[in-house]
Amino acid sequence: MKWIKAPKKEWEGMAESLSPREIEILKLLADGASTLEAACQLYLSEFTVRDYISSALRKLNAKNRTEAVAKALRLGLIG
Repeated sequence: MKWIKAPKKEWEGMAESLSPREIEILKLLADGASTLEAACQLYLSEFTVRDYISSALRKLNAKNRTEAVAKALRLGLIG
């Protein structure tokens, strides 16, 4: 009998690479907050929040905010 390795899931290890702030912002996005609303809640500039979102998109290999939130939900990072 020959064992075949299962392909590595694309998001393995991503949970560890997201910062607590990136996770916090993804939670706010999942709740429907805009960039401006997230910035006001976290006492950050809107541009800083955009930078965190861009970083999370890159780390999760997501094309947009919706995909990033979906992946974060699947990983159990938010919810």
